[in-house]
Parts: sequence; C-alpha cells; structure tokens
Amino acid sequence: MSSPAPPIEVAHYPDSETGFDHVLVVLALGVPCWLMPEGAGFSLLVEEPDAERAALELRKYDAESRAWPPPDPVTERPARPLTQAARISALAWALAEILAYRGELASGGRWIQWGELDPAEILRHGQWWRPFTALFLHADPGHLLSNLTAGYFAFCAVLAEFGLRRGWLLVAVAAMAGNAAAAAIHSGAGIDSIGASTAVFAALGLICGEAARAAIAARQPPRALLLPLGAGAALLALFGGGTPDLPVDVAAHAGGFAAGAILVQFAGGRRVSNALIQD
Repeated sequence: MSSPAPPIEVAHYPDSETGFDHVLVVLALGVPCWLMPEGAGFSLLVEEPDAERAALELRKYDAESRAWPPPDPVTERPARPLTQAARISALAWALAEILAYRGELASGGRWIQWGELDPAEILRHGQWWRPFTALFLHADPGHLLSNLTAGYFAFCAVLAEFGLRRGWLLVAVAAMAGNAAAAAIHSGAGIDSIGASTAVFAALGLICGEAARAAIAARQPPRALLLPLGAGAALLALFGGGTPDLPVDVAAHAGGFAAGAILVQFAGGRRVSNALIQD
C-alpha cells in the first residue's frame, strides 16, 4: 500500500505575515495548506491534486494586490492666498453699496422705484436691469451693514477660490439668476425686494457647490456631498429665512444659493495656473 504523496510547494514568501495573507487565499478555496519555515522564508504547501488550482488563485491574488490599496483620490488642495487685489475689490464693492445707499436716500425714493426687484416691471415691461440694480438698494442702515459684513467675508472666500475676475463673474451671474428666479416665483403676488443678500447667498452657494463638485470629481461616496451642501442649507435656513419682525425675500435667498451651487458645477474647478486666469 503506497503512502500518500507529500505536500508540494506552490509559493515561497520572505516572512510569515505575507505567508499568512496567502494562506487565507488558499483556505478560502476550501483547500488544506501548510505554511512551513524553509530557509530564509516560508513555503506554502498544498496536496498535489490541489496544487494547480491553488497556484492559479495565488497568482490572481498577487496581480490584484499590486494596485492595492488604491491611492487616495482626494489630494489636499493647497489653500490659495487671498490677494491684495481681491481684498481691495471686496472693499470697493462695499464702498459702491454705501454710495448707492446715499444716492438712494438723496433720490427721495426714486432709485427704489427704478431699481427694486419688481416682478411686474420685469416680466411685463422687460425691465431686466432690476435683478442687478436691486442688489445695490437697501431698506435702512442696519440692512446695509448686515449685508456689507456678511458680503465682505463671503466674497473674499469666493475670490480666494476662483480668482478675481472669475469669482466676481460667478457671483454676479448667480445673484442675478437668483433674483430673476425670485421674480418669477413672485409673479402676480405684488412682492418687491431689495438688498445685496441674494449675492451673499449666491457666494455661499458657490463655495458649498464647489466643495460638492470636488467631492464628485474625486469619486467620493454620496455622503461626502452632505457636509458642504448640508452646511450651506443650514446657514441658509438660519440666516436666510427671516423672522416675523424682519420679513425677507426667502425666494431670492434660496434662489441665489441654488444658482451658485448649480452654476459652479458647470463653471467651477480651481484655476489651473495664473497663466490662464490672472488676478
């Protein structure tokens, strides 16, 4: 009666840790195996009938493991410094708002009539400048001051992310789109509005939307989108909803935020180099 054939070596590994990793591969096939010290390393042994199948599976495992773990798709993006020109432009915007408010007071209300976000005048008489001019009109000094404070920081964040000219262009387009959407929503309701807050929430939408866009580009799981968009929505609800004592145009605020978040999906992405877009 012949004795059973001894196990044969199908692989050799330099250390026991690597050997044990491959033992698990063979055991997953339901094949008995042994890891034995052999010279300077360890030999993986299996019975002769199982040798070919085990060796094939080990080769497949090694081939798949060469690219594992995959590189982290999210690479840290260096913070872009806010340029002096960007700071000056944000201060220039604030000065323009202050001068517009002085002109508004001096006009005795005529500037309000000419430039407020009046859905009837926009939709029926084609006065399409109003979504822009309404951004430079305010109800009182407190209204102006709150928008100047929030706007300076929000616009500086946008300018640091997208650059001077591109950042202002995105803010302007998103803000006017938000006001236009609000005018469409208020059509026939007799609701007029003024204030730069639509632009402030448009800037917030741009920042949150760019963070979400970057997560999508990096193939992050869907939950990675919840943090920037959820944070932006929370700020919108907290500061954009108004109170019974302080009614605000919620549609314009939400429209600005949504316009910014959507626009940046098509026109976002960090600047490749200063050779392409100069501050």
